[in-house]
Amino acid sequence: MSTTKLTRREQREHAQRFIDTLAGTAFPNSRRIYVHGSQADIRVPMREIQLSPTLVGGDKDNPRYETNEPIRCMTPPGRMATRILALMSARGWQAAPAVDRRA
Repeated sequence: MSTTKLTRREQREHAQRFIDTLAGTAFPNSRRIYVHGSQADIRVPMREIQLSPTLVGGDKDNPRYETNEPIRCMTPPGRMATRILALMSARGWQAAPAVDRRA
């Protein structure tokens, strides 16, 4: 293991290389869905994200949780989506295998 400290420029270059090599993948606990609008032939791509239950009371031995409904987020199409997913993954989101549902 090297004890040489990287310069800020080298750190930025390493970070940029990491971001550039990320692949666009789905987020954990989410799936791609298509929402139908007022016209039957138009479907809007969205990501449905499952939320963890919220602790609302109880005690250490018998906690009470409240179920949270999934939330839906717009999914940008094309190359921009891949770039956004890569940047978000680099900032802390963990990538998971894509779960794709097509209507």
